[in-house]
Amino acid sequence: MVLALGIAVPAAAQFSESYKFLKAVRDADGNEVMKSLKTTSSTLINTRDYQTGETALSMVARRSSSRAMPNRIPTPRSNPSSSA
Repeated sequence: MVLALGIAVPAAAQFSESYKFLKAVRDADGNEVMKSLKTTSSTLINTRDYQTGETALSMVARRSSSRAMPNRIPTPRSNPSSSA
């Protein structure tokens, strides 16, 4: 069992900084995202997911538009300042 733990720790440590950054973005872990941005190179923000080609910005934009935008766009009926 000790041997298994000894092998698992180095394997987990082999993830690249860009992988950890994109995983934090995907998981909406703001603290981990900020930590990654502060401790790594400035080009980390431009990292693309190897499989999908997505950037951190596109992940956040997709998540934001699916969660927040429908509630923030006023309709003519809900906007008291519009003249109907």
